[in-house]
Amino acid sequence: MRRLTSAVRLCFVIFSAAIFLYPIIWIISTSFMGAKEFNLRYITGQYGITLIPWRVTFKQYYMLMVENYRFFIFFWNSVLYAFIITAMTVVVAVPAAFVLAKIQFRGRDMLLFLYIIIMMMPFQVTLVPNYIQLRDLGLLNTIWSIILPAAFSSFSVFLLRQYFLSFPDQIIESARLETNSVINILLRIVVPVSKPAIAALMIVTFAECWNLIEQPYIFLANKNLYPLSLVFADLIKELPELTSSAAVIYITPVCIMFFLYKEFIASSLGKMKW
Repeated sequence: MRRLTSAVRLCFVIFSAAIFLYPIIWIISTSFMGAKEFNLRYITGQYGITLIPWRVTFKQYYMLMVENYRFFIFFWNSVLYAFIITAMTVVVAVPAAFVLAKIQFRGRDMLLFLYIIIMMMPFQVTLVPNYIQLRDLGLLNTIWSIILPAAFSSFSVFLLRQYFLSFPDQIIESARLETNSVINILLRIVVPVSKPAIAALMIVTFAECWNLIEQPYIFLANKNLYPLSLVFADLIKELPELTSSAAVIYITPVCIMFFLYKEFIASSLGKMKW
């Protein structure tokens, strides 16, 4: 009976994995098709979908990376936004989360309650206040109108706080015998042990920032500052035969981040208190 149950579970896992992996494998395979084959299969519909091209070629990537320079302008805009926002999020969220988790002070619970309320608000609720504030600061139509609101995310603080709650108080009390500096305790004791949680936060933040749509569309008037996520569909309409290669390049940074640090997500989420 146990063997049958294990076999059924294994079949279910394989079937589920195949369903989720098929689109990715199909996109990668299609990216090595020539323009003529792509048009015959997916534009005119004379031939059906296949995972094996007639002839493997890198022409799609050459046309996209060499001949179509506009794609890489927007690609590097996305890289810039994602890396800067991720770095600033870590710098802001780590001390804020540690204070809310381990430092006792008057009004801490109320402050945490406000963080949770803000975190639960949809983007549309805070859109007008953010727009007015950025306008008054003269930051509209600059990269900082995208970076600053995203870097001070309440969700990142809440996520790290849940991890810091599981951090042993005995270690912090022992560290206070050597120093009363909260900054030293945070940087020398807490941060080195909390690398899995910080890495998990970086992955989640990077993936979220890589797919920005509403913020740049509203806060940016200069289209040269747009991220790739906002103009991807328009670029593909101009050259539909480059759809697959563009999609492969678009998802590559997030996939690399996930596969390099995927073990941190499981280990850190298991230690969080909900």
